[in-house]
Amino acid sequence: MNLEIKKNQTNTMLDTRLDADILSQAQETTVNDALSPILDGIWDNLDPRNRWLKDYSKEKTFQSAYARAKKELWDKQKFLRNGNRYMVDILNDNRMSVEKQNQNFWREYKNYLTNTYWNNEIAKRYNDALDLHYTYGNPKINLLSDDDAKAVKNQTTYSATLHGGRSNFVAETNEMNIFYNYDGKFSAKTLVENYLAELLHARQLSDLGLEEFYRRQGADIKRNNISSWDMNAYDKKMYTDPNSIEWVHVWQGPAMEKRYARDYALEEDEDHKEERLEILNTYAQQYKHREFKPYENQGVIRIIQRALAEQGYELSSLKADETFDGIWWNETRDAFINWTKTQ
Repeated sequence: MNLEIKKNQTNTMLDTRLDADILSQAQETTVNDALSPILDGIWDNLDPRNRWLKDYSKEKTFQSAYARAKKELWDKQKFLRNGNRYMVDILNDNRMSVEKQNQNFWREYKNYLTNTYWNNEIAKRYNDALDLHYTYGNPKINLLSDDDAKAVKNQTTYSATLHGGRSNFVAETNEMNIFYNYDGKFSAKTLVENYLAELLHARQLSDLGLEEFYRRQGADIKRNNISSWDMNAYDKKMYTDPNSIEWVHVWQGPAMEKRYARDYALEEDEDHKEERLEILNTYAQQYKHREFKPYENQGVIRIIQRALAEQGYELSSLKADETFDGIWWNETRDAFINWTKTQ
């Protein structure tokens, strides 16, 4: 495939969405500009589609109108402002908040996808990454080079034996410090690998909460007799302790890799419906024998979700683009457990 053509096509597709503001994305229809203001008002009142929509025309700006609508309306519910119809879109808002907070990282991540995957996969992979990042607490991402990694003020001591610095997650401020240089040069592969590694800690914080996160980390440090500022000893002991909070990199790291190694045909195509059911039943049997570990098997959670939906379970984890979120959450977990009872 011509990589340059692929890149241009993909950038055009993604930039069109990324550069659009809330106004253009939320708006559904507009009144014909050729009509006079009086006729506009008459048409708004006569249009049956507007009859039951809440009107926020008294709000001075669209931003304030949209903020009120998000508080007062359901997701995907429409509203009016100055003769225009808009829709509350929480999923898109969440994605935009992730992009806005970490623009530099998502720019590099988009470039990485463009140069790594086929055109028909890039948008799905990009949106899935945004959704996962938001679900895991939307942590701020600081990109660290050789020089600024050592200067970051997060009370981390950088080891001279490490090349330029270390990536880490700061639970107290919900921030990732991501190192991206390899042999003195920018490496997209290093950037993404370090990001995924620290995202595991973001998931821990999201699941456990700050107080429990620190309680467990403190217990780990005490159990291993480590000085809290001795990062060499921390690395040596915590990453070999199966009970430590750092063990997440060992037992959940492969699952994070599987999550991004997706089989779209198996996840989505109608032709694979029976195969999905077989996979669901296989994991149901593993669950009965206490062998099912959802985070280790996270790469197939989407397949399980679609299989459950095909068996009649209603899951809100089905996103607007008709893909599932792949997250082992209460809804998916409960549906899966109920299914195992029928087998």
